[in-house]
Amino acid sequence: MFGLINENPHNVQRLVNEALAALVKLNFEGLRPEDLVKLYPENKMDPALEIMSEARAYFQVAYKRFGDNIPNQIDASFVSGFDDALELALVYKIPDAETCSKWLQESPQVANRRTALNERKKRLEAAKASLSPIVRLLSRSMFTEPSQPPQAPPSPTEEEEEVFDEPYPVEVAPSPSLDMAPSIGYAHPSI
Repeated sequence: MFGLINENPHNVQRLVNEALAALVKLNFEGLRPEDLVKLYPENKMDPALEIMSEARAYFQVAYKRFGDNIPNQIDASFVSGFDDALELALVYKIPDAETCSKWLQESPQVANRRTALNERKKRLEAAKASLSPIVRLLSRSMFTEPSQPPQAPPSPTEEEEEVFDEPYPVEVAPSPSLDMAPSIGYAHPSI
């Protein structure tokens, strides 16, 4: 501080206080230690430092402006330029209707895919419509309260067992399920 490099900080503070006291005796009131720097003579390099700082500030602003101009130039040359060139080509070189329809036509692969998807949608909607009564029936049976549990049928007597020893095939009505194929089961004749 104040060019006193090798001095003890306490000595520096004492010297600053003595300098301020001497200036007060010379009627320089209200001075602070920071104001003592102004008493040094003007540096002969100050004009050069000022020019360097102005040149650096100009360079920083110009650098940012150059960076801003690059996207603007790209936009003007390529994006807007393409728009202008396209407009001129369409106005002065208008193609015939057949060429325009070829340009706007979708590819055959996309058209075939759309047709296949529409057919699949129709099949799925038909399947959904045919299954909706079954789904309603199942959902009603799932959400209704269960009735009394079924009671076991009475046991057959010994005579009935002797007469009907062999079970025989009985066709059972299909239950409402997703598999509507008829099923054949074996039932005891007493049922």
